[in-house]
Amino acid sequence: MNSSAISSIEKYFLDFIIIDLLNPNNKHLIKRKTASELCILSIIHQLLIKNMKSTKRNIFYMNIELFVNQKYLDFIIECISKKIGLSRIEMNIEASSKSLIYGDVMLNHRVNEPIHCLSSHNGINLSSGFTFSQKGLKLIKFILVVEKDATFQNLIDRNFCSLFNPSILITAKGFPDLNCRFLLNSRDSTIINIPVFCLVDADPFGLSIYCSFKYGSKKFSLLDANQDIIRSHNMKLIGLLATDIEKLQFQKNEILTLSPADKRILVGIQNEKFYMTDSDVKLQVECFSRLQAKAEIQSLDNLGTDYLIKEYLYKKLICYGISPSIFF
Repeated sequence: MNSSAISSIEKYFLDFIIIDLLNPNNKHLIKRKTASELCILSIIHQLLIKNMKSTKRNIFYMNIELFVNQKYLDFIIECISKKIGLSRIEMNIEASSKSLIYGDVMLNHRVNEPIHCLSSHNGINLSSGFTFSQKGLKLIKFILVVEKDATFQNLIDRNFCSLFNPSILITAKGFPDLNCRFLLNSRDSTIINIPVFCLVDADPFGLSIYCSFKYGSKKFSLLDANQDIIRSHNMKLIGLLATDIEKLQFQKNEILTLSPADKRILVGIQNEKFYMTDSDVKLQVECFSRLQAKAEIQSLDNLGTDYLIKEYLYKKLICYGISPSIFF
């Protein structure tokens, strides 16, 4: 039981009542936000007292009418996290499981039995609480994080991990979720010397996914138990790059025009502190801005059945001194 976290919750709960609810000057206080904060505070308090954990998804379904949507719930949790000074982990709120992992490696779990990541052809569900086992990890050549589940499954089906054995494939299914980022956290000494690569679409959203993995989130609720940023600072962007759009022979209908939302993402990246010091990210943003175009990983399939693995990824990995274990 985390007595410090419980004390923080109880103090905030009392301050909330005395300062906010009983203050006559707070007539403008939004009733829904007040009810939402009190509801979540009560849930967190019970989780800490009983030493239990819950996902945001489970919390959402405890009161759908109050929270309305997941985005609003995220907003309330972030508000509470900042005011109390506790991260989501310290409040016993776990991330929902979306990521998958595949490769010749064992994962340990804080509660369940260890699991081998080759035990399912479709990948192992990366739920909260998993860490890499030291057994066999030192032999791993690299970890490849893939944006899309379809590309992840395609690489498994085409025996990518056998061709580049031993290696690890991970997908967060289109979003850098917390469980995936925890596993790849650079502060974890078990993987600090293993190269980590990121394969995303050649679009601003894909670039933002890479930046989230590499530099972490600024949200207080997404810090670790030591209130440090969860990130993989040694991650490298291997593709698909904006600069590849000009080099590769994509068909015209495979090259799409940037949308207003894409352009807003680029502006957001340019406003980040890391932008001026990360020459690779800066180069891609400048190329997107100049081309006003984007392309998806699937476009590589039209260049040949095995083009993604035997041409594109092969050449990229060779540049980092990684050769296939099987000649092809």
